[in-house]
Amino acid sequence: MKAVFSFWTKPMVDGKLHKSISSGHYARYWFLSVALAARNFDEVELVTDKKGYQLLAPYNLPFTNVNISLDKLDYHTDLWAIGKIYAYAQQTTPFLHIDYDVFFFGKVSEELKQAPIVIQHTESFKTHDFYPVLAGKVLESFPELNEILTGTPYAYNCGIFGGRDIATIKEYTEEALLVAETYMSVREKLEPFEQVWFSCIFEQYVLATLLNRKGIKPFAMNQSRTKEYGYTHVWGGKWDQVNIDKVTSKIQKLFPNNYERLMHTVAMQNPLNRAAMLGG
Repeated sequence: MKAVFSFWTKPMVDGKLHKSISSGHYARYWFLSVALAARNFDEVELVTDKKGYQLLAPYNLPFTNVNISLDKLDYHTDLWAIGKIYAYAQQTTPFLHIDYDVFFFGKVSEELKQAPIVIQHTESFKTHDFYPVLAGKVLESFPELNEILTGTPYAYNCGIFGGRDIATIKEYTEEALLVAETYMSVREKLEPFEQVWFSCIFEQYVLATLLNRKGIKPFAMNQSRTKEYGYTHVWGGKWDQVNIDKVTSKIQKLFPNNYERLMHTVAMQNPLNRAAMLGG
């Protein structure tokens, strides 16, 4: 099994995603996540676009392969997860896609690497009630998607996602894209927060309904596995200075040989710092 990361830059470049996190802080999350993944997987692949490659290349991240294929994507920037779907769809061998703010501080088990389908955890409608509301609004205009957008009172969080069942994953990505393609037709009747969360419908709810229809129970990060793997997903907290400081400290502690070089590279991304170093 290989690790896969994806980076479709259009939402970030357009200022609609990660707008309050500096490029330097962003790089620290990427470095720590990828470096930890490289401890657990022999292959670590990046699926991105040209801009993504340009942004990440200076940080010398330990990827074994870079796939620059996401420039072809022509979707609204509200659909921030669409790059992940295309990254999943391109895989032909067992893989684990890892979000850049996910960290495996411990050892990933063979149990995970041999699992047919891997997810982070279940999200119940009781605590995530936007799922049925959004699904209902799509079905008002696209009733033919009823099977894809009904059937379970939960979704699957994809902070990590993958597995060995490539055929099922391929089927899932095809259904996810069917739902994503409806977005521009339904966008006007969505509230602003629903536009932000629409990606969760095609990425996380479609996955749950498909696995339910197929009778597949995914491998999930329960409490004991989270502790065993040293698993951490920062989520929205990555904007908090406390978490940024923790990530910086972890890099300094776990990868001391890389720390100074990374911090220097981060500093040199600032034009004022470059000018100062050059005496300008």
